[in-house]
Amino acid sequence: MQAISVTIGIPVRDLARSRTWYDRLLGKAPDLEPVPGIAEYLVGGVRVQLMDGEPPGGHWTLPLGVADLDGERERLRGLGMSPRERSAESSLTQASRLPTCSACSDRPGRAR
Repeated sequence: MQAISVTIGIPVRDLARSRTWYDRLLGKAPDLEPVPGIAEYLVGGVRVQLMDGEPPGGHWTLPLGVADLDGERERLRGLGMSPRERSAESSLTQASRLPTCSACSDRPGRAR
């Protein structure tokens, strides 16, 4: 297979609250709202879609590589988010130092 695009769909219980959280995390509003109930962000060449729906059970991650991990952690802290040190399964990595990771939880997407 030679994929020409990648889209990741993330079902969330509260699209408005999740959009606010992802807007802050990604530093931008959605790039597209293709249909009602879906907000789409273009992130590093990948389309990340938040969609109205019940999140599946279990755990998932959305790894994001950044050029300046320390600077990104500071930016997130300034927004009131709580990035933390984690292992290689974390959701935020510095591209040149992959073992150094951080994570933020999408609590609004799982809100009841």
